Amino acid sequence: MTPLNLGKLLGLTAVIDTRVSEDLVDANGHMSLPHYLTAGVRALWARANPLGLSDARQQDMSLFVSEQHGRYLSEMLLDDRYTAHPAFLNRSRRALHAATYIVDRTHERLACRIESVSIFVSTQTRRSIDFPPALARELDAVIREDRGLIDDPTLCEGLWRAAPA
Repeated sequence: MTPLNLGKLLGLTAVIDTRVSEDLVDANGHMSLPHYLTAGVRALWARANPLGLSDARQQDMSLFVSEQHGRYLSEMLLDDRYTAHPAFLNRSRRALHAATYIVDRTHERLACRIESVSIFVSTQTRRSIDFPPALARELDAVIREDRGLIDDPTLCEGLWRAAPA
C-alpha cells in the first residue's frame, strides 16, 4: 500500500493547531481515542461553518454523522503538537463524505484519519433534505480543491458509494 503524501495533506486547511494536554491523556500515557474523534468532528464543523453550514443551522438544518471510521497510525504523547486538516471528498444531494487528517507535528507524521459520512437534515423533522443551493455550490468548490490534495488509497471503499450513472 502506498503511504500518504504528508506534504500534500499539509496543503489542506489546518483548522486546529494545539498540543496534547493532560486531560487528553489516558492511563497508557497517550492521547485517548475519544479525543481523536472529537478533534476530527470539530475540524469538519470549523471547515463547514464558513461555507454556509452556520447559516443553515440558523434555519433548522444541519449535518448528522451516519457513519464513521477511524484509522490510528501513530500515538501522540503529552505535549505533542498536532494539527487537524479536514477534507471534503464527495457529496450527493443529501450526504457528505469527509475525512479529517490529524497530523503529529512534533514528529511530522500522520497520527490518525477520521473518515465520515454525514447526512444533511432538517432539525425539526429529523429527516434528510437536500443541501441548499448556496451551500451545495460552496461544498462542490471545496471538494474540487481538496480532492487535488488527497491521494489516499486507505479510504474505506464501502463508506461512500457513488450513485449509479
